[in-house]
Parts: sequence; C-alpha cells; structure tokens
Amino acid sequence: MHRKSPLHWIAALAGFILPPAGLAGPVEDRAREAERLYFSEGRDLEAARMWREALELWSRLDAAGRQAHVGEAELALRRLDSVWSARGNGTDSIDLFRMLAGLAPAEGPAGAPEREVTSYAAYLHGWALLEGGKSPAEAEAAWKPHGFLQEWKVVGPFDNERGSQFLTELDPEKGLDLNAKYDGKKRPVAWRPLPRKVLAGTVDLAALFQPNEQCLAYAVTFVHAKEEVDAALRLGSDEGLRVWVNGQLVASNDVHRRFDIDQDVAGVRLAKGWSSILVKVAQTTDDWHFAARLTDLNGAPLSGVEEGAPPSGELPPRREGDPPAVKQPNGLVAALREKLAPEGAGAPQHADEARRHFVLGAIIQARHAHDENEHPDTDLLRRAAQIDGAQAPYHFVLAESLERRSTIAAQKDDNAWRAAMEKAAQAGSARAQLGLAEHYLSTFKSLDRARALVGEALSRNPQLEDAILLEGRIDSQLGLPQARERAHAKVWSLKEKSLSAILSHAGRLRNEGKISSALELYRQAACRGGALEASEIFPEIARITLALGRPEEALQAVEAWRAVSGLDIAPEKYEAEILEGLGRAEDALKSFDRALEVCPEDHSLLEGKAKLLLRLGRRPDALAAIDRSLALQPNQPDLREYFEFLKAEKILFEDEFRRDTAELVRQALEDHKSKPTDSSNDPARVLLDVTAIQVNKDGTTKTFVQNVIQVLNERGLRMYDRFSSYYAEGEQVLEFKKARVTHADGSSAEAKLSRFGGSGDEASGRYRSGGVDLPPLAAGDVIEIELVREDLAQSFFGDYFGHIEVFQEPVHVKEKAFILKVPAERKFYFHQRNMKTEPVETENTVSGTRTYVWTRRDIPKLDPEPAMPEAREVSPVLEVSTFESWDALNKWYWSLIRKQFESSSEITKKVNELTSGIENDLDKIRAIYNFVVTDVRYNAWEFGVHGFKPYNAATVFARRFGDCKDKAMLLSVMLKEVGLTAMPVLIRADDQRGKEDLTLPMVNHFNHCIAYVPAAPGREKLFLDGTAERHSFREVPSMDRGASVVVVGEDKALLEQVPWNKPEELAVVEEAVVTIKPDLSAELQVRAQATGDYGVYVRSQFEIAAQRKNQLEKVYGRRFAASSVKEESFSNLLNIDEPVSFQVALSVPRFVVEAPEGLAIRAPEDFFGTAQSLGSVGSLEKREQDVLLGPPRSSRLKTVYVLPPGLKVKSLPAPHRIESRFGKLIVTYKNESPERLVVERTIEVTSHRVAVSDYAELRELAGAVGRLEDEKIVLERA
Repeated sequence: MHRKSPLHWIAALAGFILPPAGLAGPVEDRAREAERLYFSEGRDLEAARMWREALELWSRLDAAGRQAHVGEAELALRRLDSVWSARGNGTDSIDLFRMLAGLAPAEGPAGAPEREVTSYAAYLHGWALLEGGKSPAEAEAAWKPHGFLQEWKVVGPFDNERGSQFLTELDPEKGLDLNAKYDGKKRPVAWRPLPRKVLAGTVDLAALFQPNEQCLAYAVTFVHAKEEVDAALRLGSDEGLRVWVNGQLVASNDVHRRFDIDQDVAGVRLAKGWSSILVKVAQTTDDWHFAARLTDLNGAPLSGVEEGAPPSGELPPRREGDPPAVKQPNGLVAALREKLAPEGAGAPQHADEARRHFVLGAIIQARHAHDENEHPDTDLLRRAAQIDGAQAPYHFVLAESLERRSTIAAQKDDNAWRAAMEKAAQAGSARAQLGLAEHYLSTFKSLDRARALVGEALSRNPQLEDAILLEGRIDSQLGLPQARERAHAKVWSLKEKSLSAILSHAGRLRNEGKISSALELYRQAACRGGALEASEIFPEIARITLALGRPEEALQAVEAWRAVSGLDIAPEKYEAEILEGLGRAEDALKSFDRALEVCPEDHSLLEGKAKLLLRLGRRPDALAAIDRSLALQPNQPDLREYFEFLKAEKILFEDEFRRDTAELVRQALEDHKSKPTDSSNDPARVLLDVTAIQVNKDGTTKTFVQNVIQVLNERGLRMYDRFSSYYAEGEQVLEFKKARVTHADGSSAEAKLSRFGGSGDEASGRYRSGGVDLPPLAAGDVIEIELVREDLAQSFFGDYFGHIEVFQEPVHVKEKAFILKVPAERKFYFHQRNMKTEPVETENTVSGTRTYVWTRRDIPKLDPEPAMPEAREVSPVLEVSTFESWDALNKWYWSLIRKQFESSSEITKKVNELTSGIENDLDKIRAIYNFVVTDVRYNAWEFGVHGFKPYNAATVFARRFGDCKDKAMLLSVMLKEVGLTAMPVLIRADDQRGKEDLTLPMVNHFNHCIAYVPAAPGREKLFLDGTAERHSFREVPSMDRGASVVVVGEDKALLEQVPWNKPEELAVVEEAVVTIKPDLSAELQVRAQATGDYGVYVRSQFEIAAQRKNQLEKVYGRRFAASSVKEESFSNLLNIDEPVSFQVALSVPRFVVEAPEGLAIRAPEDFFGTAQSLGSVGSLEKREQDVLLGPPRSSRLKTVYVLPPGLKVKSLPAPHRIESRFGKLIVTYKNESPERLVVERTIEVTSHRVAVSDYAELRELAGAVGRLEDEKIVLERA
C-alpha cells in the first residue's frame, strides 16, 4: 500500500551516528537508551517515547547542531514511525511530525541533508492525519508544500518480459502524442488521466493496469516555470525507472526494489514555460508504484513552478541530445559517507567508527534505493559488527540485511542471517531471541529449541507481546490444551494495547457472537490505524453494522476505507457486494463502473458486473461483459462454460476441432472382420490423430487431442490397456473428455473419465502423468480418446510459445492433423524437417485469430533400430516458435539472467584464496572449476517455475548448492573476479548425440546449461560443465560432447559446437595377469588406468574406501561367479585432477570350465565391458537409419595367462585385424612359453556416427567385436 509493512523497518530500528568527539549530549543519551530498551528489553513503547524525546531535543538545536546529528535524526524518525505503525499509535506523533516538517534548515547546500529529514517528516505527517481519521484534503495540505507531482496521464501496460524492453526505445519515448494508440503487452493502449487523486503523489500502477506482471508503463505530467530554473526531481519506484524532461534522459535506474519516496534524485533544468516529465516504470511481479516530487536543488520548495496542463494541442517541444549539466548537491547519505574513515591497514577500530558505519548502513537499508541483488547496507553493517562485536543492534540489523526476500523457498539462504542473529542474541537482544525462535519453529520444526529461545526473551521482558503469542503457539504444538487462548488472554490483559492485539481480540469477540463489543474495538482500531490496516478494519465494521441492520453505517465504513486506499479498487468491489445485497443493483453497477474507471481491463470486475447485469435482466449487456472478460483473460474455464451455456450454443473449445469418427470406426471394424490378421504383425494402427493447440495472446495454450486407434494383437492389447498423457503440476489441467472402446460386434464400453491437476496443486512445473484405464480389449477393437490440456496461468516463459510436433509413430498412421490457432497480430515462425507440407491457412477477422492446419496421410511406421537417432531427427517434424532469430532469443534470455551475475565479498575472498600465487590463466580456471564442481552440491531440479533462470551467484555460493544453470552462473561470476570472461551456454545433454537442427530458435532444443570460456592467446576455448562433479576441467562429459550450443552473451547469441573428444580421452588401459591353479581356479592381478567417463565411473563407484571390496566383487561377479577380492588400491579418487588408476587382486574358484571342446577360458574383457557396447550395433542385417556410436573411445587390454604344470594350450581363436574408417579391432595371441600365453586386444571407436550407406563396413567391425564373447581359449591336460 502507501507505506511499508512495519517489518520492513525493523532492520532500521537501531543505529545512530556519533557526533564528533566531545559533542555528545542529551540527543545521543536518549537515542542510546531507546536502543537498549528496544533491542535488549523489547520495550517498544518506552523506546519510542525516548526516540521522540531525542527528536524533540534535536529540533531545538541550532542549525549547526542539527547538521552534525542529521543521521541520528533520520533514523530516529524512521524508528519512531515503525514502532507507532506497528502498534497503531501513529496519531500520537502528529504534532511532532508537523513540528519537524516546519523546521527551517540552513540555506543552500549545507541544509540539503536536513531537508531530507524534514520532508520525510511531512510525508509521515500526512499519513498520520489519515490514520487519525482526518480527511484526504487535510493530508494533502501537509504534502502539498513538498512538491509531490499528481496530475499524471498514464499509458500501458507494455511488454517487458524479464526486463527485455527496459532499455528499448518504445513509441511513447519517441515523441509525445497524447492522442496516440500503441501496441501494448496484450492489446492496443492509449493515454488516460488518473481516475482519482493519489495519496502522497504515489501512483499504484498495479491497480491501474492488467496485466501487471512482466510489463512496464509510462506516465507523463507537465509543469510550468515562470523562468528557466534548475531543480531536483526526487523519485521513488518499485521497480526500475527511466525519466525524460522535454525528451532528454535525466535518470535511469534498472533496479528491483521495494518502494519508498526519494530513492533517486536527478538534477534537471526546467525551461521557461511548459516542460514535460515522462516516466517509464518497469515491473516484474507484486507491487508496482512510483512517486515524484520537484524541489529546488537543496530540497527546499520550488517557487515559480506549478503542475498543470498546457493549452490544448500545445505540448512542450522535444529537445534532442544530452540534457544540460546540473550540479546536484550531496544528500544525507553522501554527507554521512564522507565521515567514514578509509578502509585498509591502519583504519580506525574504535566504537565511534563502528557506529558511523552502522548508522549509514541502517539508513541505506531503510531507504532501500538499491537493487535487491546489491547490498551496500550489508557491507557497512558487517564492518560495524567487525569493529565492535559486542553491540547487539549491529548484529541484528546486519542479519536483517542478509535476509533474502524470495518467493521461492529454494532460493533463500538462511545461514548467514542465522549466524548474525545468533550473535545478536548472544549480545543480549530479546528481539533476536524471538526472531530465532520463530526461525527454528518454522524452518526446522524444532519445538524445544524454539521454546528455550522464547523463554530467554520473556525472561528479559515478560510483557513482550510477540513472544507471549509465539510461546502459546509452541505450547499448543507440544499438546498443552488452551495454550493459544491463554496467550491471547495474557496479551489482552496488558496495560498498553497494540493495534494487532485490538484486532485479534475484536475477531474473537465477533466469533463468540459479541458483535457490538467487537464493533467498538474495530472503531477504536480505525481511529488508531485505519490507513495501515484498512483492508481488515473497515470491511469488518461494514459486516457487523450490516448484521446489526445499519446499512448506511456499513456504506460509511466503505467510504472511509476508500478515502485511505488511493487507487485500490477493493472498496468499490465490497461496496458493490453490499449494495447488491441491499437490493440496490443500479447503485452496485455504479460501484463496478467506478472500479472499471481505475482498471478497465480487470477481468474479474467485468465478470462481477456481468452477473449483476444478468440479475437485472440485461442479458445482452451481461454477455458483452463476459465476452470482454474472456478476451482479457482466456484462462477462465468455468466462466467460459457458463458463457457458452448462456448463449445456448454450447460450442466448446474442442468442438471446433473434433472430427466425426463414426464412419471411421465402422469401416475399421469391417476391415478387421474381412482380414483379421495383419502380415506386418504390428500391435496397432492409428486411424486418426488430431492435435489442436490454441495459443492465446499471453502465450498460454489450450490443447485438444483426438486419437482413434485399432489394436491388432496381444502386443497391442498390452500397449493400450491404459492411455496416458502429461500435464505440468500446478500449471496445467488435463481432462479426459472421452475414452471409449468399440468392440467387433458394434457394442461399446466407456472408461471412467478423469481430471488431473488444477490451481490447488503446487506450481512446481514438474511433468506428471495422468491417464484412464480402458475397458477390456480384444484384437480388432477400436479405441477413441479425447482430452484437453489447458494452461492455468502464464508460465515462467511469459508469452513465448514453442512446440515440436512429430508426424510419425512406431505404428502406421492413417491420418494425422496438427492444428495451430494463434492471435493474428502475433508472428509465428515455422521450420519443417523431413517433410514439406504446406499448411491450410485461414483467418477469422471477428475473433482476430489465424489457424494453420498441417495434414499427412498414410504415414509409415518408424521401426526401432539399435543406436538409431531419435525421432525428432529422422521423422517428419514441424517446429513452431515465437522467436525469429537466435539474437532475439538471446536478448530475452539475457534480460532474464543479467541481474543474476551478482558477486559478493565472500565470493571475492574465496576466489582470492583459490588463486593465490597462481599466475597462469588455465590454472586459475582449474582452481575455480574444481571448487564449483566439488564444493557446490548439484541439485537436479526439474523444469518448472525455476525454468531456465538461475538464482543469483551470491545466493548459490552462500548456500553451496544449485542446479546446472546456477553452477554455470557461479562459474561465470567467479572467473570474472580474476579477469576472465565466461558465459552461460544452452545445450542439450545427450549420450547418443544425433544431428541437431538449430535452424529455428527455440527454448525446447535445450535441457542443460554449462559455461563457455572464449579462446585467448595460447589457450583454446573451453566448455565447463559445473555439474560434472567427478570430471577434471579438461574432461567434458560425454553427454556434452559434439553438441550444437547457444552461448548467451550480453549483445548477441553465439552458435558454437562442443568438440568431440579423441579416443584416448575416453579410454581404458588394462593389464591382467591370470595365474591358473591345477584345480582350475585362478588368481587375477589387474592394473588399469581410465580416462574420461570411464574414470568418472570409477570415481563415483569407488570413492568410499569402505565399500570398494563389496563393489568390486559385484562387478567381477558378473563375469566370474563367486569371485572374491583379496586386495585393492586406487589412486586418490577425490582429486579430480589426478588420473584414475587402480589395482585389484582377486580369486576366481572356477575360472576354467569344462566344455565340449575341452577346458575353456572365455575371451578376455576389460573392466568396463567395452566389447558389449560396440558389438550390439551390428545385430541387424540391414538398416534404415544411421548408427550413433557415441563419443570416440578406446580400450587396450593385455592379459597374461600363466598355466600350471599339467595344462597346455590346445587351440586359440583366430587373431583379428580390422581397421575401418570408424574404428578398429586388433586381437593377437602369443605363446611366449608352454606355460605363458599373452593376449592383446585393442578396440577403438573413432567416429561418433556412421551413415546407413556405410553400415556394411561398420557391421563387419561390430560383428567381429560381438563374436569375441563366444570365442574361447581351449586348454588340455598334458
């Protein structure tokens, strides 16, 4: 609303600046005592009175004294406001705020810091008047002298997905035209004046516009100056803003922050006559405000300048070029920063210097002018706590600055917050003990720890209200009866009643039926904090007075609510509800209309108005309102069905695309009767496959699927016993509309239909499966499936749409149609692979949509083959995207992640530690990479709300875990600390990589993110996969090798390819000595070295020393039954830079087996079974598809057999030497002596892919490798 929640100010509830030595006096004494009372004792009322005394004393100082202590006054003012706001005692300070606002600071720049305090006091004065029940006009009188601008015209919303348009010059910036219409985020938009006066110059854009997320808006006002004058334009915003005066850019701040007034200031020159002030305000989610005021350069009222409207058609001329240079005097923050001693060796370590850092950090935190990913407050507060660690306030406020405000639980890092808060508690802060108790209860469910902390806080102050209530919650969870009730009763018995206590007790009285007593308390609350808790207080007063039969009082309560609500339309909505209940439908319509004047594109208002119109019998008007509501927000399934019912047309979404399949089913059953068996032995055939997707303007979709399938044999019965599809949890709803089986005799059976997903699910975005169990099937039966999948809201990707449709199945498809219905004004881009099908295109000018239909018939089945490319490469495929170019996608993604490149002092310290003494860039890269892959845990989150957006690097570093995107971001930020460039890379991880077609830019191409380090003199380009926990920085995982990737840069996209490895980079070199015993058992001594993914496998399976013997016996037990490991040793598997090697000694009780040929030994195989993977790809006599061999690799195996006396070699397999373009196989046998046989085998794959035309050559090699398993060394007794 208009003011921050009290919680926002807790962090600023301490801290003041010490004046120069020797000047401390009563002001400081009061402030110190207030600090002790608030932080250590939790006595907020006593502390507030002491802060008030400090401010009164400060106000009586002369100008020089006030200037010396201006920082303390700023914080005392904010602390006092915070306490009074929390307790509902704001009206107690009306006289104080009025007095402070009326002070006369020194003239000129010297008085500028003090004027920031007096102006903020005037801002609080107006709100205190409203909270005390005074009229908006009286509050306006308090604000008016301070230059708040109010006569704005606004236009929007415009698209600003992930901040992509913040720096883009949109039409309103190119020249003012108040009669122009522009292309907005979803529909045309035009300038309009504010529908009502705003409070304290604060414009609530979220109340004015729909949609109000991922967008931006413009506001313009005009001022008239009697003479040319230099002025200060003071701005506050949630979130980023850009400002032009007469077309010249005077301010730009791309920030994500919460709102306060005067967060930025720009010196401007106003021309004589009329000047325009154009403001561009960006928005991601939640609140969306801005405010501006004009003062002279020193913060004093600006004379000779008035806000107004130029004569009709006479807009101020646009000026080109840079604005005039206007020197801006230092403000309060700059003045306080000048008093800090320089850091570094020899910096002062005394308490005065600690407090100077503390007060400046607390003021910066309270104003929150910086981006939420920047922490200038934290750095100052940490320095204060380091110098003087005994001060509880320093640690408490530092903890508040470390608290990351995130809507996603996984992004929060509580460790640093908790550490600072623990120090505050140790220093004697009751409030810190209370905060920790809440933390341990909510985060860890640690009742005992929370109970102990609450007890400590209450021992310091038995009347600490929040501690009493928390104790009741804990005791209730511990099973103590009536614990909460006793706690509330104890709070109500306190002499001083807070606003929250009054509201809580009023609610209890209301629930007990004591509504008259409850009403009295709500009226008391309205006099104390009506503007703070308006949405709770005034509706309750209205409800109770209605229940008491006093409707006019109820409407008066709503009017009082409206007076303090600015542009918020909640009062109008509630007023309409009351008036309708009173039978005053026409008056209720007027309330809806007043709300629609504020936000004409609020679909819920239109829905409410429509229902009211229906009750009045105005059906055409009601239908028009519903139609408009659905146009504004298509994702209203229930309203749409109601609309269709009202129109008595019952045209559902799916009706537009559904085919009549009765004749198709009848003919299929007839065909099966005449020819019950199918020579193809296919399990089924698809008679019809229709997929229709409707894309809305905001990128949300609705999909209709209609399948007609005939099962042909037992395999088909098993395949289609259940029919399933997918939906995104919490983001989509999946509903089966039909699931019917028609039997050979013409009878049919219906399955129980199901619905999956919904708005009640957690919006994780994880894909879930939902399906229907079909009635019993028989060969020849025909299945009919219809389902609808609908987005519930706009996804993380905003209005982006991308889709890949494959036109082939493992069974024959008689007909497949893909239908795409899109907004006609949006541009969609298409790419076809392995098909050239022209769509049938139609346009509906009434609905403003364009429909494309691609149809293919008699599509042959796709026969699966070993190691074949995936369907999206070899089958007919259609791709659709709203991105025209990779640069367009890059711009979108960069805008998404640009603010995540946040470093921190902790990152800087760690990088310095990791790279200390290292001069070589490669060694710096190695050190940083090793840290990220080993010390930052990998969490593989599924695609969803987290999507393709990483968390900021500072958060990832602090919590020490993240997914692929987080790790890529952290690598980039840490490498930047040593002057090296690294960029995130979008990639598709795939162990069997085919030919990737990146012709059409799409998010759908990728499932992984890594980092890219460009080449430099003496160093080749590098691809670093932060999830490769056991790969050295030179070992790119096989799943990344050969990938076509997009490197995301600040300016443009770079298409690159990850190089394939050489065979020796994915290799095993193994030597085994096999000593055969007379009883045909054997002792094996194995030595091996492994590189690439082979080495990674060893590191992952055998890094725990205690489990190695058991793991080895599992591996060798697959080849040698009952084998046992006697000894083993491994290289240091925890050091990813050290090559992997190991030695194993094992016993095999039955190594030589009796066979028809004699005593047989299986052909040797390496530890990883390399021959098996290559041998299987040559199993087919002929193929239709290329063969994917995976990354190049090598296996070199030498096995020495030592025979015992009495055994000799009877026969050996033939040697092999096959060297092809794709690899080689070399096997040799050598009898070095009668008791010593040496077998050497080399298998090498040199190509990752073999064309089908070369399959015969590959098959010779693969066949020979595959037959190795059947070859035997045959022995005989001498």
